[in-house]
Amino acid sequence: MKYYISYLLVLYVIVNSITLVAQNRNFSYQHYGPEEGLSNTNIFAIKQSKNNLLYFATENGVYEFDGYFFSEIKPKTVFKSNDIRNLGFTNNNDLLIINRNNGIYQYNKLLNKSEKLNQFNFSNSVDELIITEKYAYSLTDQISVNSIEIATQKQFEDNIKQNTNNNQAYAIYKAKNNQVYVGRTDGLYVIDKGIQTKLNLSKKISVYSITENVNNELVLGGDDAIFICKDNKLIKTIPISIKKTSSFFNLKASVRISKLITDKFNRIWFSTYPDDNLYLIENNKTYDVFELLSTEKLLINCLFKDSDDNIWLGTFNDGVYLIQNPAFQNISFNSGRKNLQVTCSQFINDHIAVGTENGLYLFDPKSTNTQTIVEPDDLFGEKISSISVFGKQMVYTKSNSFTNTKKTVLINDANYVFNPLISKLFYVNNGQAIMADATANIYAITNYFSDNVKITDTLISFPDYRTKILCINQQGSNYLIGTSNGLSVYNSETKKYKNFTNPFLT
Repeated sequence: MKYYISYLLVLYVIVNSITLVAQNRNFSYQHYGPEEGLSNTNIFAIKQSKNNLLYFATENGVYEFDGYFFSEIKPKTVFKSNDIRNLGFTNNNDLLIINRNNGIYQYNKLLNKSEKLNQFNFSNSVDELIITEKYAYSLTDQISVNSIEIATQKQFEDNIKQNTNNNQAYAIYKAKNNQVYVGRTDGLYVIDKGIQTKLNLSKKISVYSITENVNNELVLGGDDAIFICKDNKLIKTIPISIKKTSSFFNLKASVRISKLITDKFNRIWFSTYPDDNLYLIENNKTYDVFELLSTEKLLINCLFKDSDDNIWLGTFNDGVYLIQNPAFQNISFNSGRKNLQVTCSQFINDHIAVGTENGLYLFDPKSTNTQTIVEPDDLFGEKISSISVFGKQMVYTKSNSFTNTKKTVLINDANYVFNPLISKLFYVNNGQAIMADATANIYAITNYFSDNVKITDTLISFPDYRTKILCINQQGSNYLIGTSNGLSVYNSETKKYKNFTNPFLT
């Protein structure tokens, strides 16, 4: 019976459109806490001003971050309460501090003063605030959205909540076109002049989170899926098959996409209720970010993307996490639990051959699959020193001669041959091939595609066998040879070499 259940679980994972995949993605991160000046580590909100300063709302005050340390904002006019729930900015880039119980304050950094804004006296508590030219909108604890006409101070209650009490407002979002959207239990709404109007998306969905991608398309977090919306129409559905641990055997348990952002690389970052996880969708693959970072699970209060597209996590009592999010994709190669140092690499068609300190691998950037060409040897080592490409023939150098066989690999419907060469270094120019061995000798060779490499001449034999040959290049009849003892120049016409041991050249 248990094997039958296991079969069903495996089958279920396979048929889902997007599933959690092997963790061959990598990011670096930094953790900030009391040592960096955060006296309170319960972070409710993270916002960035137009001049790129980052501000953090905590359970006990507001902090500004200078890139290294956090400093608490302590205005001359103190707050009645430090229960700061969120932050925002005025059109003049002044900081707005949203105090859950005592209203909204404007902070002037130059004067170090805070002033309560009476024009934003909402009847309900404010958890998130959006300001347009004429209206201010308040989201209260994922329950309702209230509005204020700024000029007249006229207030509008949630017209949807008034008619249907169980139709909750979960998210509010101001798009780049200044349109304000509300995500609710029964779908997506636009709000204008204090009135919410439901959009006909041709599909009944709940909307728990809203953001926008680089194509100016709305991205909506729903139940078991992320939806892409353009011109108020659903154009794409991305099924999410991640299940909570407690409901592992309950295949019908739904997943609520509660927090959601996209970056300039069109990657989607999201968490699911109860926000003790973080996932990344890239190239139709889903990654568990906490597993990538090798961190324990964190309870996420807020998710934020800064102007450099770095990802910030505000957590419940564990401070702030910064996930560096560059354009570069960091691919790691491992032997057991050891991360292998990369020693060389070459493009082969649209794949990348990667030599490491213990093994040779072929990486496909499109599928992110990795194929092992030379297995790592934990006893003797299989360090790959160089890779050279000659059409569909490859020559790679290695020092271990115990496994020294060719390997043919199918890449995009064509066969490519990997030829091993027991050597420290291999170099070819204008048909002339040379190699360096482990005992400070450089040879001219032929037949390097065959199993019987032929040595035709000894070019250099350094008297000190400890000399390490590190690199070779050629200028005309001169071979420039970088070694552990400096630079050597070999002339192929005179068949003599000269050493330059100036400390500058070591």
